[in-house]
Amino acid sequence: TQHSYAKGVRRLLHYINRNRIGSIRTDVLLEMERESLKKIPDRKYRLPKGVREFAIKYHDFPLPPRKDETIYQQFVKERAFIGILESTGTRITAALKIKTVAIDWQADPVKINIIGKGDREHILRLDGRAAGYLQQWLTERDKASDYVFPAMRGNNGFMSDETGRVISRRWINLILGPGYDFTPHAFRHLFITLARDKYGLEKAQALVEHISIKTTALYPESLTEIELDNIYKDIRNQ
Repeated sequence: TQHSYAKGVRRLLHYINRNRIGSIRTDVLLEMERESLKKIPDRKYRLPKGVREFAIKYHDFPLPPRKDETIYQQFVKERAFIGILESTGTRITAALKIKTVAIDWQADPVKINIIGKGDREHILRLDGRAAGYLQQWLTERDKASDYVFPAMRGNNGFMSDETGRVISRRWINLILGPGYDFTPHAFRHLFITLARDKYGLEKAQALVEHISIKTTALYPESLTEIELDNIYKDIRNQ
């Protein structure tokens, strides 16, 4: 509750400053935030066993033969889904709601506009391999839909969270074998960890639009889309 109040006050002060209702020094405000947030203890997160290995190995798993079109289509779809989770750090709910019209294939890297947590607009970035998996799925799927990952049954809607989690568990078993158990959210933590280790927490969180009071309060507001693009390309080795 205390953190929620602090977040609300911060937004109010920025609103006042932005709309020239009053005069507030943003640098002083940010310094106050930094000092107050230092008092909030850090939560350490240990990456689950196998998630780093999975992120490398799943790219090398061969396509099944096309003699069974159902199995082939399922593989192509699921690989595209895993690719989005692993290469963007987005939440599973946001990934499932992606619409085909939201993809900018001309951008470098390829970008996807999504509605994230708290109904906030955000941009996902896709590296070359993940974009290739996605393009292959959209090109070869046998039924058009507004959504990239449509519902299994019916003519409208997107795939359910539970189906997405089933896909994730199936691929973990497929790539790593038994004895590994982590959720799709582990891909988000892996993405943030890789970005944080090279560029620091603020820029890592900016890439995934984390909305925790402790992390968002320190976002570098001067970061441009080009700077985020370059950071993304670097951590994805593009």
